[in-house]
Amino acid sequence: MLSFTSSLTRGLHAKNTNAFWVIKLYYNAGGSNDFYGLSDANRNAQENSGHFYYGLVTDFGSISQSIDFFDFTSNISSMTIKIANVPNSINGGRFSDLLSTLNFGNRKWELFQCKQEVRPWDNDNNLLAEGIIAGDFTYNRNEVILQLLDKSGTIHKDLPTNVVTSSDAPKENLNKPIPMQYGDFHDNPNIGTI
Repeated sequence: MLSFTSSLTRGLHAKNTNAFWVIKLYYNAGGSNDFYGLSDANRNAQENSGHFYYGLVTDFGSISQSIDFFDFTSNISSMTIKIANVPNSINGGRFSDLLSTLNFGNRKWELFQCKQEVRPWDNDNNLLAEGIIAGDFTYNRNEVILQLLDKSGTIHKDLPTNVVTSSDAPKENLNKPIPMQYGDFHDNPNIGTI
């Protein structure tokens, strides 16, 4: 995970006040363009895209993913965002009211890096990340916590594996995958196998 020193972080906040994030949380059936836009402050993009972004995000969190090369396993990366759940903040109610009336679970999310003077904010050039909203929400009267999963699960491929079963193999290699070449490669007599 990328991290900055506290002095650099303070400097970025102080000198780069025109950059911000907006996030779209989609609901209803797949392929639908129904979404609610959120950001860290109320942001009105009515003149170009007709969208309003509610300033309810209190923490965009961080994106994390893990991989274990030796066991050939990985975890889908996720991002946790915290949303203020205060009365009369969105559509005359709390954000948790939207969760109970609209179907956000397993729907799309999109995160955009924006600058105040560059419009529209939510175009493909500004898209940073996208994925699926996890179906399990955590909330109380003050805050809603959403888990946002990336889309990598839709592009992951299972590689064929044969495991070591021979009694001649070292004990630590038993039931581990046999290394294999995968992908594009060719023989070059001058430099060996690539």
